[in-house]
Amino acid sequence: MVSLRGPAIADAVTLTFDDGASPESTPRTLDLLDTLGMRATFFVLGTQAESHPDLVSEILRRGHSVGSHGSLHEHHLLRVPAWIREDLNRSVASIEAVAGCRPRW
Repeated sequence: MVSLRGPAIADAVTLTFDDGASPESTPRTLDLLDTLGMRATFFVLGTQAESHPDLVSEILRRGHSVGSHGSLHEHHLLRVPAWIREDLNRSVASIEAVAGCRPRW
């Protein structure tokens, strides 16, 4: 198992949101994060990035990060490595086309 950790900072937490961007919840989430003065990473689906490019742009405009949560919302544990690689590559390409930058995660 791989564990990724950032620097140890007292009283710090990392916020992440998965499966967006959603026109129903993402704008409200962004507004709440603005009110609280907090930043988060949004792990978006490639298909959602294509369907809602304005939301991905808004996430970035407000100072948050965008990462890949795959292209489709399919369980990777039930797939062969080639399928997983293709799903992730499609997602990264979709996000990169919409956001203008390659997602780090």
